[in-house]
Amino acid sequence: MVSTFQPSPHGDQNVGGALYGVALASVIIALIAVCSRISVRARIVHALGWDDWIIILAIVSKYSSYYDGLGDRALNSKMSGTSLDSNGH
Repeated sequence: MVSTFQPSPHGDQNVGGALYGVALASVIIALIAVCSRISVRARIVHALGWDDWIIILAIVSKYSSYYDGLGDRALNSKMSGTSLDSNGH
């Protein structure tokens, strides 16, 4: 069987920055949407429903666990005088 895979003429390219940018933009858009929803519900309706509280809980748990894990490792390496390598170790 003949392979149809053609390697890129430009060689391997690092697209990490582009992926990070798209992920960051998605997070920012999602946070703006959630903050807008909560703001409208609190100011106009004067009540947050159970679904609003679930959204808030999900965002807080997601980002607090992210910062706890990554932040502790980065903070501990700074405190001990070591640095993280490109793999985060």
